[in-house]
Amino acid sequence: MSDTPLRERIKTTLEKEKEKAESQLERAREKIEKAEARIAEFQAEIEKNNVYFIADNNKYATNDIDPKGNIVWTFITAEASAKLFNLVTAEDKRIFDGVLRELNRIKLRSVNSFNSQPDNVLNLMSQEGWIEPMSGDYDPVFDVLMNSLSGGRQNVRDHIEKVLVYKYLHPECYKLPCITISGEGGVGKNEFVEQVLATVFGKQQIAVVGTEEAFGQFNGQMLGKTIVFIDEALSDKTNAENLKRKVGNETLQINMKYGIQGTFDNTPWYWLGGNGTNGAVMLAGDMTDRRYSVITVKHSVMHWVAKHLDLDITVNGVLRDDHPCVQWYVEHAQALSDRQEVAKWFGSICVKWAKQTSPPSALHADDYKNVLSIQKSVMDEVIDNVFGDTAFTHIEAKTLYTMYKLTIRSDNPSARAKGRNTFLEDVKRLVEKRYPNVRYDKVNVMSMSKKSSAWVFIADDKKTVKRNTDYYVVEDSKGHETVVERDAPVEDDDNLLS
Repeated sequence: MSDTPLRERIKTTLEKEKEKAESQLERAREKIEKAEARIAEFQAEIEKNNVYFIADNNKYATNDIDPKGNIVWTFITAEASAKLFNLVTAEDKRIFDGVLRELNRIKLRSVNSFNSQPDNVLNLMSQEGWIEPMSGDYDPVFDVLMNSLSGGRQNVRDHIEKVLVYKYLHPECYKLPCITISGEGGVGKNEFVEQVLATVFGKQQIAVVGTEEAFGQFNGQMLGKTIVFIDEALSDKTNAENLKRKVGNETLQINMKYGIQGTFDNTPWYWLGGNGTNGAVMLAGDMTDRRYSVITVKHSVMHWVAKHLDLDITVNGVLRDDHPCVQWYVEHAQALSDRQEVAKWFGSICVKWAKQTSPPSALHADDYKNVLSIQKSVMDEVIDNVFGDTAFTHIEAKTLYTMYKLTIRSDNPSARAKGRNTFLEDVKRLVEKRYPNVRYDKVNVMSMSKKSSAWVFIADDKKTVKRNTDYYVVEDSKGHETVVERDAPVEDDDNLLS
């Protein structure tokens, strides 16, 4: 019996299986080619958009370049990334994440730091957009502006230049002194920060904030900045204790509204600008002031434009639009944000100060002494009048602060009082040095047979005292308070109880 039919059937079966295998192989090749194409497509997209995945917040990070060449980072969810990068299927998502892993772009967390980081951390700080110093003649508006900021004093101008160059060359340095400029308005503080420094470091690394943003509950705008300028700062509203926790400290506490919270590298160089004569921050007169370079200016930038133009005029107030000084400044001010002009000016100061081997110390020249004198004179007067009185027994903290405010209102109406907490901290420090017999304590205070507790400066160890506010402050029939004047100390007012 012939076995030909069996062989034919086997042959037919094998050929079908071969065809099926070849078809499956072809589909596999197509799948591989498609996957390779998607891998190449995703790799190009990832590298083009500089995409990373950040594990600790479960988001993708990507950056782009704004019209001024600044790097701007954005964090997006997985859902948003699917739309942005056209991840249609689960396989697309798997391939996309696989490419990220192959490119070492899956990171544990992101930071904002000028210090080197481990390989599994994404550092969002970049110096890519920073300007490169150039040589050559620059627009004279830079000299006019620097004269305005320094009040025409070479030592002050040198100091600003030194700190700027040091920040550029050593961006990780957190010990740079905060530049505080107060006095005449219109000196060009904002132009210098928002145009010149923004061109040097990149606009996205500059933050201009008010006192509320700087010292309030939410300060997220300060995260990852190279420069933070606190504008319209007044010494009574600038939280000195809060500022001390920022300037000169290695880390910074950030609380972003609806966002991240925690401790981060303190990357900014701080500026404080105010238009009062009482300074931009309350000074202590001790080593804590090492954080602040104190500058006071008396003339606006138009004064220095007039000097540059050799105009023998006195600049008072706002000049008309058709004034020669205004027209010159408008014509030349555009150079303050021109990358080439800024690079040439910056190159000229780098030549002078690039060889600094340590951070510049704070500038404490005549301006520092004058501002300290203005701020401290009234407080010293009140402290010595109260605690230097031979009849002194005690005084409530709120009464002492009322005396201080009333004295300022009487002696120097243009001056601004310190905030209550700052005032009391300064008083406690000075009293400890000058009047060591006086302690600050919470005791019982008797008034009209009623007892309550209050913080009191007291000269002995009694735990209960009589209220003696009227010994220091009196109120007339209209509710106006005045400080009690005395020609000689009172010997004994029997204020203490047994």
